[in-house]
Amino acid sequence: MQYATFRNAETLFPINKNGAAENLRLHVYIILLSINLFFIEQDVHHLACSLGN
Repeated sequence: MQYATFRNAETLFPINKNGAAENLRLHVYIILLSINLFFIEQDVHHLACSLGN
């Protein structure tokens, strides 16, 4: 499973002094983290089902 990388957010929103861009970048981190947690949960569930059988 390919997980989204935080490096993508760094490329889209490089570090700068603009508060709005920082806020947007923080939201992107949160979204990527949520996507990753969803996929990890799916993988763990699939693994648990495989071990159960």
